[in-house]
Amino acid sequence: MALEFGLFKESTGPLIPIGRRIEYYHVSGINFKAKNPDTDQYRLIGNKLVSEQTNLEIWCPIQLPEGAEIIAAVAYGDNVNDTWELYRTNTVTNDNDNVAIAPINTESVDISTFAQSHIVDGSKHTYSMKINIGDIDNGIGGARITYLTKE
Repeated sequence: MALEFGLFKESTGPLIPIGRRIEYYHVSGINFKAKNPDTDQYRLIGNKLVSEQTNLEIWCPIQLPEGAEIIAAVAYGDNVNDTWELYRTNTVTNDNDNVAIAPINTESVDISTFAQSHIVDGSKHTYSMKINIGDIDNGIGGARITYLTKE
C-alpha cells in the first residue's frame, strides 16, 4: 500500500492523487493501419510495422475506459525524426482535437496543454493515434497511453 501525504500518494513516478490509480494502455505496432491501405506499402515483422515507402501515415484506435484521465502518451519506433499524435474525435461533428504530439520515443506528459479536457467521455469522443513514418525501413513497435482511474 502506498503512503499518503496530503492529496497525493507516495510514488516513484508521477504524483498520483489519493483515490486514483495509474493504468496503462499498450498497443502493438501491428495494430496500426495505413491511411491508404490499397496503395500504401509496409510489412509486418513480429509486432512491428515497417514502412516500405517514404511518408507513410498510419492510424490506430485507442480504447480507454470511461472517465479515464489521460496523463501521458508515447509511441516507440526506429526514427526520432518521425512524430506521433494522439487525437480526440467528436462523434457528431467528426472534428479532431490534438490531445498530444511528440517525436517518436518521446513521452508527452503535457496533455492538458493541448486538450480542452483530457477526461475520456465515450458519449462524445473517440480516440486514435496517428504516426508519420518518414523513411523506408523505419518501423513502429507500439505505443503506450498512461491514464488515471478511480480506485
